[in-house]
Amino acid sequence: MIFRTAHNSNFYPLARLRGLKLKTAGQSSTFLCQRSTCRSRILCGVCRNRELLKIGDLSSDCFHPSHLDPQILKQAATNILLMDALVQCLQSSKAIYAATKLAHFTDSEMTQSMPKTTVETLRHKISPSAGLASPEAVEALLYTTGTEMQPQHEGGPEGVPPRVWCTTGNGRVTIFNTTTWSKERDSIRAGHKRLTCILAVGAMQVWVGSVDGTIYILDTHSLSFNKQLSEHRENVTSLVLSHIPNSSKRVISCSIDGCVVTWNMVTLQVHHSFHIPNCSSLTSMMNDSDSLWCCLGKSIEQFTLRGKPLCKLSIAEAQRPQGFSCFALIPEAHLWTASREDGNLQAWDPKKPQGPIRTLQLPDCAGVSSMICVGQKLWVGGIGDGPDYVGKVYVVDTENYTIERELKGHVDSVTCLLSIKDRYVLSGSGKRDGKVAIWQII
Repeated sequence: MIFRTAHNSNFYPLARLRGLKLKTAGQSSTFLCQRSTCRSRILCGVCRNRELLKIGDLSSDCFHPSHLDPQILKQAATNILLMDALVQCLQSSKAIYAATKLAHFTDSEMTQSMPKTTVETLRHKISPSAGLASPEAVEALLYTTGTEMQPQHEGGPEGVPPRVWCTTGNGRVTIFNTTTWSKERDSIRAGHKRLTCILAVGAMQVWVGSVDGTIYILDTHSLSFNKQLSEHRENVTSLVLSHIPNSSKRVISCSIDGCVVTWNMVTLQVHHSFHIPNCSSLTSMMNDSDSLWCCLGKSIEQFTLRGKPLCKLSIAEAQRPQGFSCFALIPEAHLWTASREDGNLQAWDPKKPQGPIRTLQLPDCAGVSSMICVGQKLWVGGIGDGPDYVGKVYVVDTENYTIERELKGHVDSVTCLLSIKDRYVLSGSGKRDGKVAIWQII
């Protein structure tokens, strides 16, 4: 992304600036600078609502942008303040020349050579680890729609904005307001271990599963963890909602040792539980109406909610000694599986569990960490092939068994994926990158 002022020769006074050109990946907008009559006693630069402000002593100048990108606006505001301060303090040709260097800002990640498909699809990036000494891997992602703001004169409850929740290492949960893609507050602590999964439970709660075996329950209004569930003895790996017709919703959790627990959402008591026999690697779980699909390493198995086996998909150990790492189920179609140890995707017919009906090789992919279904498309998070381990996001047409897009937006492997209203897909990345990329579904 690059922004520059329309006048590069003189930046003093600031009111002489008449334009700010912003170019992002695949988009561009021109901002007009207008003199404002508003007064303020704040002596700093701020980015507020749809205005990019430079605030001086009892005066302000602002840009009114048509494409709101808070990260770019904050950087632009900072540079404009620096430009103005530099010239006002020194008031020399050298100062003006130095200020011109601040008129151009380049984000090296965005201006590096990108494939065309990446430029067309990538809309934004956020950093849950901003402010930390070093990035942390993004473990899980969640989107919540929020509630409408009530007018003050009505006296109704305060609304909640739409949010993206990011869990990272060391027990951190970071929340972004999706209207501005800015952090709402400092990260919230849930223990000190890696947080592996996250689920919205009604409008008032978010449940977070941890490697320490605890499920932490967060209140969405106070943004604090006020309850804990400790039925699991091992790493909690998945949280899902049950959707049984004519029945109240319940939360189902599972842990790496094969323990599956169904919780009453109101009382937070265990409704029932079961343990998958001879299981040492229950890594993920998916709800399918009145049954559960579970990834057990060497197999993908379907159970009733009470634990009765229904179906088992497996490959001979000689063909796949490393087992499965993730899976995705396309309703009324196929089930797709993958492994962290190779870049192959397998399509299965659950009614014919003898073996996969199709295999698809992902290019430049050493393994698969995650996958989600968006309509009839499969979005796949890749582990990079080669010394740099840079992973891609792959978009697969499941009807034609073709790879539609290869998206490169991270400098580490992709760790998790999230779909938002079938409009965007978010991808989290490993600790060398620690960022979340927002992709537009095309």
